[in-house]
Amino acid sequence: FKAALKLDPNHLPAQLRLADALLSAGQFAESRRLYETIVKRNANIAQAHYGLGRAASAGGNAAEAAARYRKAIEAFPEYGAAHYALGLALRDQG
Repeated sequence: FKAALKLDPNHLPAQLRLADALLSAGQFAESRRLYETIVKRNANIAQAHYGLGRAASAGGNAAEAAARYRKAIEAFPEYGAAHYALGLALRDQG
């Protein structure tokens, strides 16, 4: 994905896939920075908000995770994974 972004640094699908891969690899800070860059350019990208929620959850911040999952759901109300993750984050908050 990094090679693809060298060819076209603004290619959104490659940015999202790289951020997802970084998150899966446990590189939370790098992943978060990329998701935040995506959200700054377009706040309606549900997958980026969801990724930020996953990063917050991995860091133990259930409140931030819940807020990010809500943003993902606002952008895409049928986002089933975000609804499920929001339920887990709310459960973790008590």
